[in-house]
Amino acid sequence: MNPEKRSTLYTVSSNTKCTEINFCEIRNELESLNYDRSSIFKAILILEELVTNILKYSKTPDDINLAVTYSEKQIKVNISDSGKRFNPLEAKKPELNKTIQTIHPGGLGINIVRNLVDSIDYYRVGGDNILTLAIQVKKPSTIKNHNKNIAENQIRIKRNSIPPLAFKTNIHQAVQI
Repeated sequence: MNPEKRSTLYTVSSNTKCTEINFCEIRNELESLNYDRSSIFKAILILEELVTNILKYSKTPDDINLAVTYSEKQIKVNISDSGKRFNPLEAKKPELNKTIQTIHPGGLGINIVRNLVDSIDYYRVGGDNILTLAIQVKKPSTIKNHNKNIAENQIRIKRNSIPPLAFKTNIHQAVQI
């Protein structure tokens, strides 16, 4: 990996169903860059939460754009959509001390995101919501064994023989119970 920066752009169609989201491509890229597992987990969890919320609540007629920038010290994400205005920094924090019967639903995911990121900024430019966040990462190991790691991952994928989307779906079913 270039120690400076490297960016990748992703697009999620606005008519995608939340159950169809699959972040395997981003996860694979993070793994190929040898980021620590904790940073990979945080990045994917944050992306899943934010993109799911945009699809569910923003009523965006256009695609959701993700720009992920990888550097040696951080993963930076820019998410933009043209849906209704929503600033997650102004979202009311959930009342975690209440019982399940009395708690007002919603807000837990945004609260998790705010606690996992190292910085987060929101802008409304024209008709677009733009969210910029950064996750500090442990220094990735040198990428001299990059091709070896890719080969090992391909062998592991062949051994598991479970399609990534099916595996992801099974995880969501287990969480929903």
